[in-house]
Amino acid sequence: MTTLLKKKPSKDDLLDQVNIEFNDYDNLSSSVSSSVNTSLSSSPILSSNINNNNGNNNNNNNNNNNNNNSNNNNNNNNNNNNNNNSNNNDNNSNNSINGIVSGNFKLEQKNFIVNILVMLFGVDIRSCAALRMGLSLLVILDLYVRGLYLRDHYSDFGVLPSNVVLESNSYYWSLYFLNPSIWFAKLLFIINGLFAFSMFIGYKSRISSVVCWIFITSLHTRNPYVLNGGDDFFRLFLFWAMFLPLGAKYSIDSLVNLDYTNKKSNCLSPKSVSYSPMINSLANIGGRIDNFINRYIPTTDSDGKYVLSFGSIAIQIQFCLVYILTAALKTDKEWWSENSAVWYALHLDQFATPLGVWLRQFVGLGQFLTWFTIRYEWIGVFFFFVPWSKIHGPIRTLGVVGFWCMHFGFGSCLELGFFMYIPGICSLIFLPSWFWDKVFNYLYSNSLSVHRTTAQIWVNSTTNDSLYKCLSIFKQFFLLHSTPILISQPTNHHQQQQQQHQYEEEEEDLNVIHNMGINSSNNNNGIGNIYNDMKEKNYWFAIESSITGERVFGYDAFLTLISLSPTPIQYLNFWIFNRKYFKEFYCWLVSRSWFSNTKENPIFKVTNSIYPKKVVISKRKWYIELFALFMLLFIINWNCAGYFSYDVSATFKWIGPTFKVEQYWSMFSPHPSKDNGWLVYPAVLVDDTEIDVQTKKEITYERPALISASFPTQRWRKYLMNLQGSNHRDKRLYYGRYICREWNWYGTVTPQKKIKAFKLIFMFEETPQFPYPVNNKTKILPQLPPYPVELWSHVC
Repeated sequence: MTTLLKKKPSKDDLLDQVNIEFNDYDNLSSSVSSSVNTSLSSSPILSSNINNNNGNNNNNNNNNNNNNNSNNNNNNNNNNNNNNNSNNNDNNSNNSINGIVSGNFKLEQKNFIVNILVMLFGVDIRSCAALRMGLSLLVILDLYVRGLYLRDHYSDFGVLPSNVVLESNSYYWSLYFLNPSIWFAKLLFIINGLFAFSMFIGYKSRISSVVCWIFITSLHTRNPYVLNGGDDFFRLFLFWAMFLPLGAKYSIDSLVNLDYTNKKSNCLSPKSVSYSPMINSLANIGGRIDNFINRYIPTTDSDGKYVLSFGSIAIQIQFCLVYILTAALKTDKEWWSENSAVWYALHLDQFATPLGVWLRQFVGLGQFLTWFTIRYEWIGVFFFFVPWSKIHGPIRTLGVVGFWCMHFGFGSCLELGFFMYIPGICSLIFLPSWFWDKVFNYLYSNSLSVHRTTAQIWVNSTTNDSLYKCLSIFKQFFLLHSTPILISQPTNHHQQQQQQHQYEEEEEDLNVIHNMGINSSNNNNGIGNIYNDMKEKNYWFAIESSITGERVFGYDAFLTLISLSPTPIQYLNFWIFNRKYFKEFYCWLVSRSWFSNTKENPIFKVTNSIYPKKVVISKRKWYIELFALFMLLFIINWNCAGYFSYDVSATFKWIGPTFKVEQYWSMFSPHPSKDNGWLVYPAVLVDDTEIDVQTKKEITYERPALISASFPTQRWRKYLMNLQGSNHRDKRLYYGRYICREWNWYGTVTPQKKIKAFKLIFMFEETPQFPYPVNNKTKILPQLPPYPVELWSHVC
């Protein structure tokens, strides 16, 4: 430890300057007493063998102590050295087998060109984690919204029987086709939600992402008439995300990886605490083909932050294709010479929000937004591929912010459902290492982070390791990045003397902390007492300041643990946790026999079941890479076929509907629609009463105050707008049957109030023409009155 601290670390970055290997750090830290575990032994997951060896050595030491004190001291030193050597050998062998490269290992230095290549076409593994959480959260929210009308859209008692979809394309498949009943659809929704949550927390990330893609694809195939372009965007990104290391960071899967950085020295330089699951390109981890690919095609950059694969290339090209093609298809004057496309879009009453209606009056603003939108769709994606490293990070981040702002503007003015958020969440994959480094450097260097970066969590070593695992999960997801979890252990008198001697030797090294601008003191009065305090009062864990030595236990330790997180959860202390009623609940809960600090605790049972048994290693398999490359070439060809109007070869065309990767990005192309209007449902009941089926009121053909508010959800909006098109005329029969069933079967109406017949009327209204300036004044041309169009007539 003395050697490490005398390297004079800078205030910003200790470990990055020292660049020590993990085994070297283990050698330096092995001299620390067993009650202050600062290396792998602080993790019960990684140190079971170490603890067994220490236990055997302690028994030998006690026997020798009865015989001869001087010999005992020599034996202790020999045993410690032997243990260190054996542990180092074990670690070296494990590392050579697994091919792990951690942030505390020496990474392979690559040349400038390789780093630029990886920077341009690779993705940061923290961005992969952000994408994983964003996509899984979208799945859960989307399932909730769709579940509001599950019977209506996803069962044979709804608007679309499953056999109709099957007949439309022989290559379509869906789990919902197995059983068209309502209960089976509910079961699939629940399973999908569970796997989405599993994907969110990063438990079995690869399996969870594959299952989520299968279920979402099944859901989209079951009723394609409620989908919009955002759903295609979402489904395709779920497909490409399967090829990325989604669980490499901030996940359950990577908890064992995090143990490698669980060291007491983190308090010296919290910003340097990092790990990378990226493999060394020279490591032999697979077959000859895999080793050849990893050796000659770079896997990561010199810092181990990026991952480069055909999956990372494909997901970025997919994003670019969406915007380049949608811009290329916008060819009419509304997007170019006239700049009136946004103005027309705001006049689509079936989409327009109150804000969109209000903005119609600002014609000049609409022209500017049109000018900006079409150009940003063309050039915005090129912000992600700036080859100059010094400006690559800021420019790429600016590109992500630009897409977020553009789609937030769309969603604020038009009812687009989740399409408002899907492109923004998908753009998270482009966030560079520069962005994440800035964020985490701020979290661990601002004035409010001192208490967070100098704290350390103690767990009683005599209890089970379930509490350690539970705290590790909290640390992972609530960004207690540098806070070590240490194991308190009982010490005898001889070990206490050794501890005191070692801490006296380290007194001079604490000057390093003073140089870092932190007021510190070497408070050793509590050495060895923390274990006794926790055992005497049956405390589960304690939190100690590494600077002042101040400790808190029990309920106070819980509040401190919450406050250590830089995430918004810290504010729950003020609103919930720091209240009298919650303290009473907390004390009552921990005093229950079924909630004790044992493996029978229900929370610990769940923790033990999901805690990983091995580290995450991000590696590429040649057959997965080959499949990703093939699918990338296929979707490029498919998009080119749509744009240049040629047919995909029949030999490969089946791949599109089979994997549900067919796509055509014609949003508001070649110009926004100019058809407008609203629906009216005049019906005649058995008693000859006339009523509007939708409003359940008297029939009126007057224009609603806000047409977009007449649709229950975005799914209903898209379905009913599809029915208005002549190409979906045959689907109106199933909608008519659905209306009769809903009113006559499931409604609580008397026989005389059942529907005898009804009509589906569309009140067609043309969008007003764009106002042209006349004599420096805006002239709005007169608008033709709406007129009824009968879409369907149905007898129940």
